[in-house]
Amino acid sequence: TTTRRTAYELLHAETPSSTKALKALTALQGVGPVTASALLCRTFPQHVAYMSDEAVLGSGLVKKASDIKYDMATYTRFNSMVISKA
Repeated sequence: TTTRRTAYELLHAETPSSTKALKALTALQGVGPVTASALLCRTFPQHVAYMSDEAVLGSGLVKKASDIKYDMATYTRFNSMVISKA
């Protein structure tokens, strides 16, 4: 699809943007940051971390699972934290 192609092009760019790529996929109905990260992390692990509950808790971003917000702001902070440590 065009949306998927756009997301992949954004990550293949000279300056890859995981945030823009995820936003392109989350424009699809029913696709949030977690699903988008699952789709992209397999192909672009150097730019996109999978946002699982366990990974978010392990990163120290939140103290308990009920504090996890499944939104772009949380994903962006989580991804930056994880990718900088990888």
